[in-house]
Amino acid sequence: MQKGQNLKLAVLIPLAAILITVASIVIIGELLLFVSTAIGGTEAILVAVLIMAAITVVAVLLSRSSGQRESRHS
Repeated sequence: MQKGQNLKLAVLIPLAAILITVASIVIIGELLLFVSTAIGGTEAILVAVLIMAAITVVAVLLSRSSGQRESRHS
């Protein structure tokens, strides 16, 4: 029974990650479209750069924290 649960998780976790990624791309795209029509193209580019920088910072912090957890367990 444990093997079946692991298989379900092995399928569901990547699917959830894909859905979250697609939803994030759509939300960011809609936000940038709204910003570009509301305040102009240059500001929309600055917002896009800030969003990408925030995503990068979060990804780096998450990867470091998971690496620290793995090193503590070994």
